[in-house]
Amino acid sequence: MNPNTEITGIVLAGGKSSRMGRDKGLIEVNGTPLVSRAIYLLQRYCGSVIISSGNSAYDRFGAPRIVDEIPNMGPVGGMISCIKKTETPWLLFLGCDMPLLDGEVLDLLVAAHREEKDAVVIRHNGEAEPLCGLYSRKALPHFEAALRGENYRLKDILNKLKTQFIDLPTPIFVRSFRSMNTPDEFRVIETLIS
Repeated sequence: MNPNTEITGIVLAGGKSSRMGRDKGLIEVNGTPLVSRAIYLLQRYCGSVIISSGNSAYDRFGAPRIVDEIPNMGPVGGMISCIKKTETPWLLFLGCDMPLLDGEVLDLLVAAHREEKDAVVIRHNGEAEPLCGLYSRKALPHFEAALRGENYRLKDILNKLKTQFIDLPTPIFVRSFRSMNTPDEFRVIETLIS
């Protein structure tokens, strides 16, 4: 697939990684940091790629970095800052801790997006994965309203947007979205990638 100049890829790498004990995006698997895997994947679909993080250690990966305007708001804060500071009509957000995600999932997202929608997001058994989704700039007022209302739950924001959900079959979902929040979970994923 050729990169789409109307889409900016955003690697969400601003989490505290408290359960992991270290910054997840900088963890290496087979010598490659997880953030590099995410950048590489997004470059196949997006005209440009940006890292959303307050950690200057990410500057060495060659992608511009956007720091949250308002810190400690979780992914919502990073997403608002990125929508405000980019110019493309669409942003493809991807959490840095999804090393098993492959292009098949992003193919579905990019192919499905329609101008009349505010977001296209992966879902499985009724549960959305909002950190793997395509968001329109038109969604910004809804994000800002959520921030003013101190509701930082992305799933609540998705319910207010004109969201198109892409339902994944179980085998693809289970492989792509394995949890990676603790050292033990990371070791399991590392064996699957090796």
